[in-house]
Amino acid sequence: VIRTIVKYSQGRAFGRVAREGREGPLAVLMNPPFFEPFPRSTVSRQGLIYVARGYPYVVDVFDLDGRLVRSIRRTYEPIPITDAHIAELLGHVNTHYDTIKGREMNLRKRYEDQATYPRIGFLPVTGAVMTDVNGALWVQRVDIVNNPVDVEWSRGKVRPTYWDVYDSTGVFRHMVRFPPRFTLRAVRDSMAFGVGRDEFDVQYIVGYRIRNRE
Repeated sequence: VIRTIVKYSQGRAFGRVAREGREGPLAVLMNPPFFEPFPRSTVSRQGLIYVARGYPYVVDVFDLDGRLVRSIRRTYEPIPITDAHIAELLGHVNTHYDTIKGREMNLRKRYEDQATYPRIGFLPVTGAVMTDVNGALWVQRVDIVNNPVDVEWSRGKVRPTYWDVYDSTGVFRHMVRFPPRFTLRAVRDSMAFGVGRDEFDVQYIVGYRIRNRE
């Protein structure tokens, strides 16, 4: 028996009629607006369901009966997305596909269409969420970047990642910074484990010990 416990809205997508590639059949292709926030969820070993909205900074916490236990919020500075950001993004698109002319398979047109979709107007705040074995919540921050355009066009970008950490009761503990080329996969006690990549994109299993500088 499958029982729905929690429902939440996903990110938006808009359809357009186009070909899948140069010779493919016409189809309705669905794509999100640029900088669209997408909710992420995780379930803790303690039986709590966490849903991060993406924008604004809200993480709703439900029990296994679907009852709202609490909502976690943190103050942040909203980053507006302007027409200049979209123009810069399309500039990256044109430069990229000019170098592989003849092989873009209508992808340039896809980006141009996405630029016309209605946007929320702000950079998403949160991304992935996960919990450790003790029930602490980890929330990835999307908005800590030098240039908001890098969130949508990350080709060639190497940057650190940042995570807000809350205890099992929803109290903020600290922010953790991971080095570039590292993808967090799991946290156990004071150790964070994930996939690290070197300058040749070779993958390694890496563990970092979390230290509080206070």
